[in-house]
Amino acid sequence: MKNKKKFVIFAHSGTYDKLYQIVTLAITAASMGRETYIFLFFWALILQCLISILFLIAALNNLLNLYVTIVFIALFLGCLGFINPNASALSLA
Repeated sequence: MKNKKKFVIFAHSGTYDKLYQIVTLAITAASMGRETYIFLFFWALILQCLISILFLIAALNNLLNLYVTIVFIALFLGCLGFINPNASALSLA
């Protein structure tokens, strides 16, 4: 069985011009006979900002305990892993 070459694109923002370029690259790779995969991760940045705002609000209102803080940190680092996977690996090391 012959393995096909793969072409993988990780998109970290969702503006129209960047998505248009990503789709153009994907179509070009597919026309060259490669398996093409596109992963869209721009939602993680928005989620990370919302988690940070919620954490700040909870901290200012004295609603945090150890377990809530651990959950916020885990969610924040989880989003960071989608935005920049190398930074997440370094922060967890």
